[in-house]
Amino acid sequence: MRCNLRTFFLMLNSYKNYLRFFFLVWPANVSHTKIIILKYFFVCLFFLINIFSVSFAQKSTNTIKEEAMKKNAEFLNKSIGKLRYKSKLLQKKIQQPSYRNTTYRPKILSKKYTFIISPHPDDEILCCANKIQEKIQNGEKVKIIYFTDGGAYDGDLENIKKYTQIRRQESEIATDLLGLKNSDRFFLGFPDGELEKLNNTIAIRSKYTGTNISSFNSYFRSTPFTLFHLKDRLKKIFSLYPPNEIIIPSNLDVHPDHKVAGEITKKVLSSFPLYSPKIFEYVVHTKGIDQQKFVAKKIIDPEKLSLIQIFQSQFHDTWHTNFMEQFAKIEESFIKLNQEVCTKN
Repeated sequence: MRCNLRTFFLMLNSYKNYLRFFFLVWPANVSHTKIIILKYFFVCLFFLINIFSVSFAQKSTNTIKEEAMKKNAEFLNKSIGKLRYKSKLLQKKIQQPSYRNTTYRPKILSKKYTFIISPHPDDEILCCANKIQEKIQNGEKVKIIYFTDGGAYDGDLENIKKYTQIRRQESEIATDLLGLKNSDRFFLGFPDGELEKLNNTIAIRSKYTGTNISSFNSYFRSTPFTLFHLKDRLKKIFSLYPPNEIIIPSNLDVHPDHKVAGEITKKVLSSFPLYSPKIFEYVVHTKGIDQQKFVAKKIIDPEKLSLIQIFQSQFHDTWHTNFMEQFAKIEESFIKLNQEVCTKN
């Protein structure tokens, strides 16, 4: 409608020349005063037509500009909305890092956790079954990191794989009874009995499986068996789940895997000064211990004994049976790092 009005006034404006010509050929019999009056009338009319035509033209151009600006604003708002949506998606991707070789990808969480370093599947029950149960009953979060696959078995490759799978299932069943979930267990899958051979550059080969990378069902798939990659995987776990307290094997433990696991964990924790978790140590393997005397002097905890008896793959003979069942005691002792303070539960 505005465009039609504009064209109408422009057309009137263009007709002024024709009207001027009309005055020139005005009939002679008309009086001079009437001609003057008509001339003034038409001059005023043309003047008003010019004013209105210009004003309407300006208004129409302004409205066209306003409509264009509105359309541009709507387009920009839509594009900004899309960009914000994309930025939110990017932020989510940044906040939820996905590692190439993981089977489980947890979100970044801000809670504090208690970690238990278990060199083999069964050490977490032998040292800390009562501690795990106590913390879960108090509403605390507990995570377990298994360094090795527990595959130290003399046999062919197929039987070794079955043996490692059995050991893993035993730990899963025992910790499930304590209240843990799959997301609370980290099986790194490094070779059993060979943690002290790890170096930063060359991946070692397991003398049992013959491979130099972790298996497909490990938490980090296809991880090379190097010290560098082991530390890197621990850093990733600790960055996702900030440790408030951590229980590690003591350097007093005579098993090489236990010593190395404790030392590596302490070195990795030194790179997280903001967390500064409480560190406690435990001992599983000691020298010169009288197994029968040790068991006879302690009160057996039936609940812990039932958990230990889940690990039937470790009951090779009478000695191993007594060694495992000796940990079914009510008292669990831990040494606080650098303070030599025993904490018991």
